[in-house]
This record gives sequence, C-alpha cells and structure tokens, in this order.
Amino acid sequence: ALHGMNRDVTRATRSLQRNVGRMQSGLTMPTGLATWFGARSVYDFEETSNALQAVTMMTGEQRKEIQGLAKDLNELFPFTNAEIMSAAFELGRAGFKYDQIVGTLKDTLNLALAGDIDLQQSADIATNVLTAMRLPMKTTEQAAESLRRVNDALSYAASNSNTDVRLMGETFKYVGPMAAAAGLSLEQVAAASMTMARNAIRGSEAGVAMRSALVRMVRPTGPMLSALSRLNVNIDDFVKGGRQISAQDIINSLMADGVDASGFASQIEAALKDPKLKNSLSGLTARLTEVIAGDGSIMDKSVLAAAITDTLTAAGSEIDFYGFLQVLREKGADVGDVARIFDARQGSRLITILAGDLLGDLEMVQANAPGATDTMAKIRMQGVVGDWAALVAATENLFLAIADAGVLKTATELIKSLTAGLKSMAEASPTLPKLGTYT
Repeated sequence: ALHGMNRDVTRATRSLQRNVGRMQSGLTMPTGLATWFGARSVYDFEETSNALQAVTMMTGEQRKEIQGLAKDLNELFPFTNAEIMSAAFELGRAGFKYDQIVGTLKDTLNLALAGDIDLQQSADIATNVLTAMRLPMKTTEQAAESLRRVNDALSYAASNSNTDVRLMGETFKYVGPMAAAAGLSLEQVAAASMTMARNAIRGSEAGVAMRSALVRMVRPTGPMLSALSRLNVNIDDFVKGGRQISAQDIINSLMADGVDASGFASQIEAALKDPKLKNSLSGLTARLTEVIAGDGSIMDKSVLAAAITDTLTAAGSEIDFYGFLQVLREKGADVGDVARIFDARQGSRLITILAGDLLGDLEMVQANAPGATDTMAKIRMQGVVGDWAALVAATENLFLAIADAGVLKTATELIKSLTAGLKSMAEASPTLPKLGTYT
C-alpha cells in the first residue's frame, strides 16, 4: 500500500512539474501580464465593459466599437481604459443608447479634465443638465453637439466666476427643468449663474433663487404687484401663458425636489390630457398629487401639491426673465423693492443679478463659451503631463493587446491545470501540499 501511495505521489508531482513548466514557457514573452498593473488593467477593463453591455443591452459588435474608442481616448486623457468605460457606463445608466454614448464620451472626459472632477461626476452632471434643458440628443451628432454645448457653458461660467463645475451642476439641478419649460436657454441660465456666483450665490442657492423667481412671476403676490405698480412695471408684459406642459416637465421639475415620479409618466400624461382638468389648476394638481403621492409614503402631500402647482404654473408660461430683470434695473428697483417682488430671502440673492452686468455676462457666454472645454482640457494636458499619460496609455494598451491575443485565456487554462495537479497530489497524500507550502 505504501509503495502504491509513493507511486501516486510521484506521478502527481511529475504532472505538477510539467504544468509549471508549460506555464513558464507560455508566459515568457508577456511576463508583464503577471504583474498586478497588467492583470488589473485587463480585469477592470473587461469588468466595466461587461457592466456597460448589461445596462445598455448593446450588441457584442457595439461593445467592441466602444472599447476601441476608449483605447483611442486613453491616449489623449489621463484616465485608464477602465475609467473611460466607467464613464460610458454612467452615460448608459442615464438612459443613453449606443449612438449617444459614442457621440458624448469624449466630451464627458473633456468636462472631467477641464472641471477637475472625476468621470462619474462629469457624466452625471452633463447628462442631468442635458436632460433638464431638453436639448436634442436622438442621433450621435445631436448628442455630441448638445453635450459639447452643455460642457462649454458650464466650464466657461465656472472659470469666469467664483464657482466650479460641480456647483454649476447643482444650480441647473434646481432651475434647469423649469427654466427650459419656461423658455430660457442654456446660456441664459449659465450667465445668470455666473453673475450670482461672483457675489458668492452659487450651487443650490442660485438654482433655488432663480426657480423661485420664475414661479413668482407667474403667481405674483399682493406685495409684488404693489411694488411693481410703484415702479410702473406690468408683469403681464413679461409672462405669456399657453405653453404645452408634458409629463417630462413635471418629472424633471419634481426631481429637483427629490421626488422620482418617472414611474408615473403615463398616468401624468393622461391627467394632463384629461379635458375635465384642462382649465382647472386645482383639479389637475389634486389629481397629480394623488397619482404620485399614493399612500403618502413619498413625501407630505401638501408639500408635493405645492411643488406640482409651481411646476404647472411656471412650466405652462413663456417667461421673459431677462427682460423683467433688465426693466427692474432700469427703473431703479432697490433692495426693498426686490424683497417685496421676490420675497426677502430669495430677493437678497437675486439682487446680485441686478447689481451685476447680466446682459454683458450673457454676451460673454454666447461669444466665448463655444470650444472652452476642449481648450481648457488641452491646456491641462500640456508638457510632461500629456507625455506621461501617453506612456501609461501605451503600457496599458499593450497589456490589453496581449490579453486579446489569447495569452490570458492560455494562462487561465494553465492555472486550471496547475490546480488540478495540486488537487491530485492532495488526494494522493493530503499532507504533502501542506508541507510544501510551509517549506
């Protein structure tokens, strides 16, 4: 019996030696694949690619196309292939399809580099603003042009005032949906944000103030009308009703209040088209509140109803926000007037727009923002920074090329063989692998 056991151990040992020899021979050329950097680069790239394909359900061919695009972009930006694919994943998770991801991926990297933010934030901010401002994105070209426009407005405004891209994203989060529905352009919102940011009113503060102003213009209070009468200003000259409201307007606006009503899109659309509710703001508000709040678990019904009413009134109007503010400035509206027109809290924030050069800032954004993100990103990649990024990219792409050549699969099969050899040895003599490991 002892002789038979020794024979089994000898056979298992020889098998193990052969497998180790085969592994060493198979991995002599691409020894870098065995390094942590190489192996991790390959693994992370495949993992993020899997996640992208799973969330978008794109074809295998489309996946390869985006992987190829990621490798090309890897040579231009200080981001790894896996990080670039993660940005593509964020775009996909935001609802972007294959063509839209291809059209916007480079500009997402540009915004991250120019705005000094991570790729996940870049994708999240850009897609949120793009969606909120209802810019066209059906085709690759439309998506690319729209996102480039968003990035340029954010980057230029952030670099020319006391704010940053992340805070600009917060501003648009609160005012974007309602501003777009009320007829304001991306550049108008960016310029107003820039003017306010120079006076330290930025982020959510700026967004909430502008949103409040739009609501107040379509639902003026007694004190507001009195102040405007004293200034000889007629609010009806700046607010025109009759805009068609969509379910998406409601959903986007409520999202800024932390309410995700996307699951009720069809029910919201049905309520908006109900002829019995068409001319009844209170009735429509009550119906939408009931649909979205349900059992009241989402948020307090009275708070939700107020948010819906604000959305319905502001989004259903064409608002000349810039014209109104310009007239207030020309009429010499003081702090007290502004406080009565917009309320004390928001008035103290909006007075910064009257004190600043809003029209001048708008002209600056319109004239200088186009191309700003790309220019800023290229400046950040000058000199040794770009050279180092190119070196890292070349090294990483070498490992991916090695893996694509089948070496990774070969290594996997060899490791499986090695594992089988160890298992066979353990079965022949359980103590031998343990002693070998200790040794």
